[in-house]
Amino acid sequence: MRNPAKDLKTLNIDKIIPDSKLFPVCVPSYQRPDAPILYELKKDPRIPVILFVRKTEKEKYAKWKKYFKIVYLSGVSNIGETRRAIVKYLYKNGVSGCFMMDDDIPKFGYLVKGYTKTGNKKLMLKNYPSEVCQISRDALKLWQYYISLCKDVALSGVVYRPFSWMWENTKKPWMYNDGVIAQIFFVNVELLTKSGINYRSNTECFNEDTCIQFEVMKAGLNTIHFKEFTYSVPVVGQIGGCSEMYGIDPNASKQENFERCIKSYTAGAHLLIDNIAKGHPGIVLKYERSGRGYAGFVWKYWRRPFDSVQKSENSRIYTK
Repeated sequence: MRNPAKDLKTLNIDKIIPDSKLFPVCVPSYQRPDAPILYELKKDPRIPVILFVRKTEKEKYAKWKKYFKIVYLSGVSNIGETRRAIVKYLYKNGVSGCFMMDDDIPKFGYLVKGYTKTGNKKLMLKNYPSEVCQISRDALKLWQYYISLCKDVALSGVVYRPFSWMWENTKKPWMYNDGVIAQIFFVNVELLTKSGINYRSNTECFNEDTCIQFEVMKAGLNTIHFKEFTYSVPVVGQIGGCSEMYGIDPNASKQENFERCIKSYTAGAHLLIDNIAKGHPGIVLKYERSGRGYAGFVWKYWRRPFDSVQKSENSRIYTK
């Protein structure tokens, strides 16, 4: 694990990744024209942003025209199909990579060493004044730089768990294919497309992120978690976004919606394992204590050591 704060002091990150070369932040949005992330990104015009919305909601999002490029999609009915359309659009328009951020993520940045109120050591999200964009441009540039040090990374994300914020993690080396990317932030558009891989509709696999991670690793490509970064946790159950996929009912109780989610996730896990990954030794059906079934990776099958010397064309693509 690297030290982002130290890297920002020792690296001239704006020279390595000038604003003109920063990958765009692509925001797929549905039924959330007032999503907090849009108000945050509005604060920093140096971050390139592309907002993707359904054509049927064109008027709802009209107020963002003067701040962001808006792409209107047709023929999409779920988030998997939307992400697929985004990758196709970017490749067609010569964009080799992007940061894909859902519309319910209001904060993203890098971790710094700090202490809890009780005095325990903990890695914490770097704080910025409220008037400053909470989607850190420095963190985005560092992420793009870190990707340039990797080999054949098609997808990248962060590990969002309390134990990921322990100081001890600063001593751990990077590893390829070493954890579920529950929230895929970086998408290597060029590598995915040239490998014939893209997101699938949720009707095919339910969880589009888990599915594409499986297909990427199956193809011999790499994924990587960066514990150097974090984001605020989206709340499952908000109206819009993916709530329809999970069976969320705005008129139902929290317990009822919780049970709906468990059933949806379990059925979705069967969909992925039985249809997409049937018989593959690297993925199995697992259950949580709540009874929720999910597609679990067998990491000893996938895990690869990180070798900073084995760089591919990533460094050329991402830092020049």
